[in-house]
Amino acid sequence: MNATSSSKQSIRQLIRERRRNLSADQHRQYAKQLANYLPSYILQKNIHRIGVFLAQDGELNLQPSIQNLWKHQRFTFLPVLKPLPPNRLWFAPYSATSHLIPNRFNILEPNVLPNHMIAPSQLDCVLFPLVAFDLNGGRLGMGGGFYDRTFAHLRKASQRPVFYGVALNEQQVDTLPIESWDIPLDGVATPNGFIDFAGN
Repeated sequence: MNATSSSKQSIRQLIRERRRNLSADQHRQYAKQLANYLPSYILQKNIHRIGVFLAQDGELNLQPSIQNLWKHQRFTFLPVLKPLPPNRLWFAPYSATSHLIPNRFNILEPNVLPNHMIAPSQLDCVLFPLVAFDLNGGRLGMGGGFYDRTFAHLRKASQRPVFYGVALNEQQVDTLPIESWDIPLDGVATPNGFIDFAGN
């Protein structure tokens, strides 16, 4: 393990413990605060197809925000693990009536036929889960690299989804070790408000 890997693992351990130590009431309040502004922010950007995620391991709960997006006829999509190409994501429609099944990591995903899924490039916006972020647009994930591999071909494309992280304020750090393959974020949505890195 090199110094960068060791540093990332230390940050992951610290931040995951920090967010797990928050009470259930705090998590509910933070999710409500997010839902009070994030859907409106997305609506103002004229975004229609949004990649979302289901909270795991103390992540900020997006469900109240997702339900507000549904009320405004926005389309949400959950990541689905696909065997080919390896360790990349496709996105399946997610609604209140979706049938969800656990994948190999025991994370729920829509049980749909492949022809109902869309490619990452067809999304207007992707809400990224993360372990930690900094104010330079750096994002530290769980270490699997699924999102980085999935969106690598789009990072410099003229037409691509906007990449927004979703995180608790407790997940902010001063600076993150960044690798060449890491996907930079355009902004981060926290319970206290949106942090815009793209100057939009």
